[in-house]
Amino acid sequence: MSAFSQSSQVTTTYRWIVFGIVVGLIFLGPLLLQFTDSSIQELKSVSQEAPQEPFDTSTFLLVFIAMAAGFPAIGIGTYLLYQGNQFRVAPPFPSLGSRVMVDTPIMKSSSARMRGHALMVGGSLVILSGLGLPILAWWLAENL
Repeated sequence: MSAFSQSSQVTTTYRWIVFGIVVGLIFLGPLLLQFTDSSIQELKSVSQEAPQEPFDTSTFLLVFIAMAAGFPAIGIGTYLLYQGNQFRVAPPFPSLGSRVMVDTPIMKSSSARMRGHALMVGGSLVILSGLGLPILAWWLAENL
């Protein structure tokens, strides 16, 4: 099978996939519009009531989204902190036996320790930002 006929076959497959997606969206579009319209009607009834309840709900959602955004930052910061500690304790950087993409010069003692300390400081800052994001979102929602 030549490369051209294989490319043509892949193109035909992708055309059918795109056609299926468009047909699916055409059929799901009215359902989405109906759902959106019912949600708008519910919001209209809520907007007639006291504004404190929707405000509390939106504050809760904002803090929840900030927490969800902060959790990966805590994980990434913990990993950076761990790696920095490894570089600080075992000075050759990159570690002996670790896989690298290209020939990397091995740093010894002071430069590797300095890189380890910098990585630990960076990891700590990322952890603090992940923890501080929900607190900042709550403070902004309550005070602004």
